[in-house]
Amino acid sequence: MVTWGFVPSVQLAVVLLMRRLGFEWVWFDGNHPEAARRTFVKRGTVPEAALDVQLQEIALHIDLDRLQPRLLNTFDAAGAFRPLDEIAMELLAAPPRGTDGALPASA
Repeated sequence: MVTWGFVPSVQLAVVLLMRRLGFEWVWFDGNHPEAARRTFVKRGTVPEAALDVQLQEIALHIDLDRLQPRLLNTFDAAGAFRPLDEIAMELLAAPPRGTDGALPASA
């Protein structure tokens, strides 16, 4: 497993290469801006402006429908983070989408 908040405009090609080499790309759903921002600020390791830059990068360069990573919702119905053990069990239980690295024809 490799995990990082990559900069899409610079590192998307690396992510796609890793997928072609057999890595499964799992996209942890962060489409809960308030929860993501709250957690980011609480962590306190990087200025909040960096989150804004990252969110803008994602909006500009990541088309989940076209790129088709495996999506994993890390939030419950109320928008709070699910327990880590629950997320891990879902990640390990679901079969990978395939390791041939093939992208959809439109990617």
